[in-house]
Amino acid sequence: MSGHQLHFYATREDLEPAIRGIESAASFSYALTGLHMSRVFPKYSSALEIPSLGRATGDSAVTCEAYLVVAKEEKISIREIRQNSGGMRYAVDQLVNPRSIVFQSGGVRAGGVIIHGRVATTARSEEAKEFFSLFRKWLKKNFQRHRAFYVGPAAMRLKEEGARLTMAVQSPKEYDLA
Repeated sequence: MSGHQLHFYATREDLEPAIRGIESAASFSYALTGLHMSRVFPKYSSALEIPSLGRATGDSAVTCEAYLVVAKEEKISIREIRQNSGGMRYAVDQLVNPRSIVFQSGGVRAGGVIIHGRVATTARSEEAKEFFSLFRKWLKKNFQRHRAFYVGPAAMRLKEEGARLTMAVQSPKEYDLA
């Protein structure tokens, strides 16, 4: 397994039942990915605690917050990245966390737009495969397949009311989920 992902459109209302199901089956920690100024980074014991859950934090799927998902008892490894300008940044990512997946909720953005989220992993460990399968199972159970995406019921209602389901605010409308 060298790269599995599932894309979805969802609001917080859509994600809550799936997350409750996922977290009733296993306990996770969620850590904000990316380069951090210190070894301290946002970490949550439930996806329901993530303040931006179901709300897109960027104008495109690639700029929205992503969370490293590991078993609750797993220690998250951090990579030190020396900066050319001096100083250090601390990376939270899958590179040194092989028993992990990445979760991006995507979600509602201003202007009647819903940016897609995703669950993905590049890891090959059995744990990563199990975590991905668990998330996939609950998203498929709660969401409706629409082409290559899964769409939550509230996101579908918003689409029917005129919201755009897209990968980016600036993306032409012809690339929206029809």
